[in-house]
Amino acid sequence: LASPAGTTAPASSSSPRRARPPTRRVAPSSSRGMISTPSGGPRTWDGSTPPVITSDEPGSWAHDTVSRRLREDILARVFRDNADVLASGTIAEANLRALDAELAAAATSVITRVPPDGGPDVDTWTQLCEPHLGKTWLEAPWLFAEFYFYRRILAAIGYFDPASPAFGRDPFARDKRAGLDAGMGAATQLARRANAFAEKRQSGSAATAEEVRLFLMVALWGNRMDLSIWPEDGGNEGGGTKGERAANAFADALSSGEKYLLSDDSQAAARLLLGAEGPADKRQTAGGTKKNKNVSVVVDNAGFELTCDLALADALIAGGCASGVTLRVKAHPTFVSDATVKDAIDTIDAMASSADADVAAMGARWRQHLSSGAWVLVPDFAWCQPQPFWSLPEGVVTELRSSRLVIVKGDANYRRLLGDARWDLATPFEDVTCCFPAPLLALRTLKAELGCGIPREKASKAAEKRPGDWMTSGTFGCAQLNAAPAGQHAVASLATSLPPDASFAGGGRQGKGKGEGGGEGSSLLILTERERLDLAKTLVALANASRELARTLRSAPARSSVTLGSTAGGTRNATGDDQRKLDVVADDIFATHLASCGGTRWYSSEEREAPLELDAGGTMAVCCDPLDGSRNIDCNIPVGSIFGVYR
Repeated sequence: LASPAGTTAPASSSSPRRARPPTRRVAPSSSRGMISTPSGGPRTWDGSTPPVITSDEPGSWAHDTVSRRLREDILARVFRDNADVLASGTIAEANLRALDAELAAAATSVITRVPPDGGPDVDTWTQLCEPHLGKTWLEAPWLFAEFYFYRRILAAIGYFDPASPAFGRDPFARDKRAGLDAGMGAATQLARRANAFAEKRQSGSAATAEEVRLFLMVALWGNRMDLSIWPEDGGNEGGGTKGERAANAFADALSSGEKYLLSDDSQAAARLLLGAEGPADKRQTAGGTKKNKNVSVVVDNAGFELTCDLALADALIAGGCASGVTLRVKAHPTFVSDATVKDAIDTIDAMASSADADVAAMGARWRQHLSSGAWVLVPDFAWCQPQPFWSLPEGVVTELRSSRLVIVKGDANYRRLLGDARWDLATPFEDVTCCFPAPLLALRTLKAELGCGIPREKASKAAEKRPGDWMTSGTFGCAQLNAAPAGQHAVASLATSLPPDASFAGGGRQGKGKGEGGGEGSSLLILTERERLDLAKTLVALANASRELARTLRSAPARSSVTLGSTAGGTRNATGDDQRKLDVVADDIFATHLASCGGTRWYSSEEREAPLELDAGGTMAVCCDPLDGSRNIDCNIPVGSIFGVYR
């Protein structure tokens, strides 16, 4: 499932779904178009890592992007739309011309450091550039090259320089405004649905899974209006005004989107949001604390897609699916159409000031969400950078971990979930995203030649429908849920890297005699794929519980001497020992972590009279003394936790 940074997981047993290393679906059998993935992320069953996409394979979408599109489409548009601050002879104009020259010779121009332009992210970019210095634009990882290109644009125009005429100026503002205007026709239809949903909730009618799923689909297919893919006028081929074409695109996306879904967990996600307890809920309720109902949305594009994302956030609040929604946006402009705080505010203001009564009512409700704190806009530079999501900054990881569900939008964010690597398309999404810090729902339309969690037969049918560009046209989509990511790399890898003849002490021989791999008094660990995953999750939960308990003991050792109940006799646990306060605290810690992991069905603790059923879908049982020797703390002698994991 995953390996610790700097190590390689040993080979493990194969299975029908992990019988081979990942197939290279786009690149031929040469070294072009790929490099090794960074250590520390998810791995295949044999401990290998899929290749990361580069741009040096002629004919690939990555090659066309870096060798042509960035210069001819994007940079040319920056020159045209910002002519007022890019007059001939200015520093900004000269810098952009130099960048243009680099891209014109992308096969020979090499990566250099982002210049110290006053941006607070320069040190991070220095680290990100370091492994690729001296590589050409085409040899560097594709995802890195794209993010690097947009950061270089900001450095060139002086975005972070108070003395620059372009200080704080969004070089893509004109395109974003055009996208927002083009989507107003579709916003009318969307507003009617959103208002009807909110009114039903106000009348006391409970939201249904199908209603919530509709708004998840709205957020998914809103991506079809992505300005970096669609023509500059915001429409598609055919007649009619921009507004008419946008309205038609919205209606078509909802009516025909089902047949273009290659992976669809939206119903399960809707049920989770509606009240079926998710892992974050269990993590809190097992300890008797209040449920966490905050949902994070990692936003992608501005324009009509952002309108659709806000409609989803509105439905989550109105439907009681979330007490708060954190909208995580870019800290600066990037990828032409990616949303910033200003883009979100502009979108809300445009809706609230619309001449259409339905749209205005929806916009007014959105303003209320912001003013009440139900919605929070949180920008971060981490969303503007190319590192895989398993290498996010610690502060961002901590924030995400507190979310009941994180909804990750868009293709660029999806590529970061996968490390921009060529996973075999059939590799389970749950395995590839095992390192994500919170329950995860990815909503993506395909615009890059990679993916996972897509059944082979669906991939084949998609290729038949759109030969040549089915993975890049934005026609097909995925809604993929990982309700309980494993979490810890090193611990999770133990369960998935066990060789087929692994044996553990404590049981009779099964299937092999002494000297044949079983060993005297040992038992072979023969696990199904489901049991391997559940064991990984259970071991991670035990590791996380141990870590939290260690921190608790270090911060409050004096509490160990306090017993529960009366002094005369006190309270005794299931084995007859005096029960001390830290015993109960430790038990709660272990119960909450095991409840959140999704792999443990039963928890039997020395501190409980009867086993506790945590998750009816789990396949593992844990027997535990959460804090053995709690009296030892009083005399500064080490303590420990004792546990066994059983089928």
